[in-house]
Amino acid sequence: MGAMWKSPTGANAFYRAALANLVVPLDSIRSEQLTVVLGDLARRHPARVFRIQRAPSGPGAGAGAARLTARATALCHIREGRPGFVCSEQIVLEWTDASASLVPSAVRSLLIGDLPVILLSLAPAPDPSWLATLATKVDLVIADSCVEEEPAALIEIWERTGRSGAPMRDLAWARLEPWRALLAELFDAPDAARALGSLRDLTIAHGGAAPPSTVWLLAGWLASRLSWRLEGRDGARWRFRSGHGPVDVVIQRNEGESASILQWAHLRAGGAHPLDVRIVHKSRGTTALVEWLSPRRETVTAPFGYRELAAAIVGEIQRQEPNPAFQDSSRIARAMIEA
Repeated sequence: MGAMWKSPTGANAFYRAALANLVVPLDSIRSEQLTVVLGDLARRHPARVFRIQRAPSGPGAGAGAARLTARATALCHIREGRPGFVCSEQIVLEWTDASASLVPSAVRSLLIGDLPVILLSLAPAPDPSWLATLATKVDLVIADSCVEEEPAALIEIWERTGRSGAPMRDLAWARLEPWRALLAELFDAPDAARALGSLRDLTIAHGGAAPPSTVWLLAGWLASRLSWRLEGRDGARWRFRSGHGPVDVVIQRNEGESASILQWAHLRAGGAHPLDVRIVHKSRGTTALVEWLSPRRETVTAPFGYRELAAAIVGEIQRQEPNPAFQDSSRIARAMIEA
């Protein structure tokens, strides 16, 4: 590895940088897609990146042998406003079933000792056998519940919060930030603020075969912020009780959208302060439509702070404080799934 860092001088010089050890288990399905993400992530937050993947199988590959191999490369980008390149180390570890138990110790032996260790878990279940052991030895776990489709798998991810002393962040919660900002801004308006206590109906629509985790977390967030208490479930309708009466939460599948995304949210309130408003966002769009049906009729375009995956990961790495809003939201989301 030392020879790799023999740098030229001048405009072509490169500088090694690392703010963390970033451990990334990869599966064969998402490996190529996440290669691009890791490059962007290293540009935004330099790190020693550990790509951990199963050794290729096939004739002569010796997949049944206790084989654990490593090779080092670099992820480099041009320095902003200055000549030369900033580079992160990338260590590729390949394992077989027979050598799986050796992965945690191999990673620990290659860590930069004085930097935090972050486990980036972006592959759907089932996890490799060694992952649970490694998760107990890190400073932070960043998961992505959006890669899961089974509700039981979502519950398992959310229950990891604080397990074994390692904090957990969910990238699905980071994706909800623009939704939460839009709803908070919506209720800053006087006519909408007066309707908060009389909300009676929330419908959330999604694409894909099953509700993504963002749908459950958005419902949980509103319920936790407004002190709704879950009373029961009837199919895709959940009955809550607020301080002002019953509230129905409906999760609805949009047959015309194949992508597993949160598509729109529709809120209604009755009584002395009626409200009927729907927020619609298209995948990866930087704006959303806010459709007012009551107390006025208008459609406005609002900024939607969509962030690429690498930017969302960096945001969670840099979050220092506990996140009680996420914990409350995921607790109610779990209760909805289990109802």
